[in-house]
Amino acid sequence: MRIRTRKNLPKKNILITILYLIPLIGFGTYAGFALYIIDDIASFTLELDPPDTNYFTPLSQILDNQSYLEQTAHNYDLQLEKYHIPTNISVDVSFYNDNYTEVEEWHGTDNGALQLGYTLASQCFRYKAAVNTADLDEIANATRMVKKCVSGFSNMLAAPNGGIGPEYPGTPARFVSAPENKKYHEWLFDQDSENPNSRHFNGTGKYHNWRVRLHTSRDELAGYYLGFASVLKFIDPTVNEDSRWCVERIKLLTEQMIEGFRKTNWLVLGGNGEPTGSDLNPIFEGSPWQITLLRIGATALPEKYESLYNYAAAKMLSMNSLGKSDRANTAYDTYALAFSMDVMFSLIILEDNPQLQLHYIKNFERGFYDYLRYHRNAYFNVIHLAFMTLVPDSRLFEKQEYNDEMIKWDILDQLWRFNTSGWGNGIRNYNLTVRPNSTRATSLNPEIAKMEINLNRAKWQDFFENNIYGTLFAWLGDLINFNDVQYLLPLTVSEMGVHHFEWEHSKFFGKGGDNKPEDNGLKQVIPNSYLVIYWMGKAFDIF
Repeated sequence: MRIRTRKNLPKKNILITILYLIPLIGFGTYAGFALYIIDDIASFTLELDPPDTNYFTPLSQILDNQSYLEQTAHNYDLQLEKYHIPTNISVDVSFYNDNYTEVEEWHGTDNGALQLGYTLASQCFRYKAAVNTADLDEIANATRMVKKCVSGFSNMLAAPNGGIGPEYPGTPARFVSAPENKKYHEWLFDQDSENPNSRHFNGTGKYHNWRVRLHTSRDELAGYYLGFASVLKFIDPTVNEDSRWCVERIKLLTEQMIEGFRKTNWLVLGGNGEPTGSDLNPIFEGSPWQITLLRIGATALPEKYESLYNYAAAKMLSMNSLGKSDRANTAYDTYALAFSMDVMFSLIILEDNPQLQLHYIKNFERGFYDYLRYHRNAYFNVIHLAFMTLVPDSRLFEKQEYNDEMIKWDILDQLWRFNTSGWGNGIRNYNLTVRPNSTRATSLNPEIAKMEINLNRAKWQDFFENNIYGTLFAWLGDLINFNDVQYLLPLTVSEMGVHHFEWEHSKFFGKGGDNKPEDNGLKQVIPNSYLVIYWMGKAFDIF
């Protein structure tokens, strides 16, 4: 029998270990460099200077004329109710002519639930502002609008699932329409038999003649969360029967959503029962989607969901880092910043444990808002100031070079610009003839008009195209469009074209304005971008 020597065994084991580690090290190096590229592009947001207040509207001018801001809010509220919510879901419209009295088209949208969530939140803030000033007429007006929006969300859950309540668990919709409302939403009923829209289905049960748009994503869920949380936080069910109905209905819808997601293991399903790619389970520590819905549930039905909320938060360790976000979204998928903001706002305003609420706010401020502070986004800024009303000492979160009084001025300046830039009568797609300074190049702010760009993107684009190793990372171009020009200064309301700019697109991209041939001033968008910010400021007594 041959006896094998073991003297070379350690060397062999080392060699085998090295061979195993080579691909791991190689992949780790490759992935690490890809992440470095993304982080390098996103680091732009950490290098921004505070906004130059020399180009703000003088604060005294705004404060001495705040009635203009209030009147604009009331004008937009009237437009919203009269034109933009014909079937209790918010939509953009186009008019026949510049009399702006007769709607020619109610536009289709892939974001019905998100838009409705912003509308509902704005009206809940409006309600709270009216309560603060004991304005009974405004309480009635806001309550009427809140009820319309809650009815819209009722339809969003009823039509695809066959009814309302936990006995009808299922998927929330992006958009729905009853057959008698086809004239408002023909796009939802027009179906190409050869190439049918994969997101459009008939309703369920007694709603079988309805049309629903599904393949619901997390951005739409942000609308549900924001709207539901705002009703539970701000609407007093004891005021009258309508306010009581709104609160009780939101509780029922919350229960329906939670039970539906528990049934699917927190997956969002499409019209054929297939996963849509939206998973509410926390893949990484700090994911807010499941926890926030459970927090809404704990507020709506504490006896049923409070223990589940506490257990899930502790089990998933979400409380450790919940409230933080990924600054990479400042470089691509920038709309995700606002959706995350919606969710965190919903969670934080409903949290009834002061210590946990403060912990969430700390994470939000240091791991999210800090790299958005200088973006001049009035929505992000007003949420920050709202949270500052909830903490014992807001000075802990202030930056002296851009303190909270300056941030308040920043918000007011953006709101003021709706009037001074030509949108006082409606947020419409006017071209440069009507809004002569409504692009980056024509801005009255000479620093914006310089159109200086961030060169980081061009640097990496050159690396992909001309470096032998760069081709290995060229796929990042599918994730981040390196051809998109990122400017050094964000657009203000004055230079923006019509869109929903509290969440659509980063203001560091684009040349602004509405200057395509079809831009005739007859399209009018939902005024959420003004109303959410203005009424939130009033609800939290910020201005």
